[in-house]
Amino acid sequence: MSPPSVLMPAPAAPPLAPGAEAELKSAFASFERTAANMVRAYRELEVRAAQVDAQLGTTNSTLRGVLESMPSGLVTRDAEGSVTLVNHAASVILARPEETLRRDFGALLDVDGAPLAAPDGDGRVTRERHYVRPDGVTLVLLWTCTPTAEGGSLSLFSDVTELKRLQAQITARERFAALGETAATLTHQVRNPLHALRGFLSLLQRELDDEGVSAAARRYLDRVHAGADALERVVAGFLDLAREEQLELRPVPAGDIARSAVAATRGRPQPSRVTLEVVCEDDVAVDAVHLEQALINVLDNAREASAGGPIHVRVAPCPGGVAIAVEDQGPGIPPELLPRLFQAFVSTKARGNGLGLAYARKIATLHGGSLRAENRAQGGARFVLELPGVTAASQIRKVG
Repeated sequence: MSPPSVLMPAPAAPPLAPGAEAELKSAFASFERTAANMVRAYRELEVRAAQVDAQLGTTNSTLRGVLESMPSGLVTRDAEGSVTLVNHAASVILARPEETLRRDFGALLDVDGAPLAAPDGDGRVTRERHYVRPDGVTLVLLWTCTPTAEGGSLSLFSDVTELKRLQAQITARERFAALGETAATLTHQVRNPLHALRGFLSLLQRELDDEGVSAAARRYLDRVHAGADALERVVAGFLDLAREEQLELRPVPAGDIARSAVAATRGRPQPSRVTLEVVCEDDVAVDAVHLEQALINVLDNAREASAGGPIHVRVAPCPGGVAIAVEDQGPGIPPELLPRLFQAFVSTKARGNGLGLAYARKIATLHGGSLRAENRAQGGARFVLELPGVTAASQIRKVG
């Protein structure tokens, strides 16, 4: 049996050197002061961090409020192309929810064959782009894309559709004003000798009636009369085109405008069989007298082009308003003339002067609408007069 173990006392610590105890106490005191300073500094840092967090929160809240209240759309993307920010205006302008824009922003704005969301790598890019909303309305967007330092992009865009429409109206008014000055001078120079010619023709007619001339001479005289009448119509049409119109817009059912215009053309030479289809009775803000005349001009053009063939008129809704389409079964429009078809003195007819269609487009433009022409796949031509719908803010107003 082993003997019990005996615990030996630990060896005593060696005595401190003289003065060492005081140095040790001083070191501990210095450490405690440093630790206290560190604790105090840390607590001050915590307070400062809390203040900075609060300031950042306020700044972020203010910035977010600014972004959400700005009228322009804003979309940011990171270097991988993922959308990181979409403001409220972007959703409103593009008529898409934020979730859709975050997922499909690049694809949605890939219009006119060029991705709207991608920068070109050379810095900020500003362009005008056309965008079709889900409801079919086409917008003109003024878009600016700026690359970010992180390799992403910031897209800022505004809806300038109304601005472009107003600019077009102003340009048209300026053009017509300049044309009006020319027309006034030209009319004075033409009508004075024209009136003299007509007066001498009347005197000559009386002389011939007294003396009794041949049938051939009478035919020649009739042709001179017809030529003078045609020249008078050209001068009158040119004045109508150049005149600065004063339009008084009132809400009128679009179908009523079409019915009146069709009725007015039924007694024309080479009468056509006109069918009218009205699928929309919405009001349009128009000057009924001027707009009816514009539509009559389009109908007359269709009647002459189709040589009395059938004409179909259709009144139907279109994005933002109502469209009145006039279709004929004539030879169609030569492609080279389509871009210039609504200019004065451009016509597909041998004796046409193009003033009727030029006047029709002028009236459409002054109404804030449009008039376009296209060839039908089945043959013939189609003219489409688009008019904006009535708004609550301006059901009755004056233009011009």
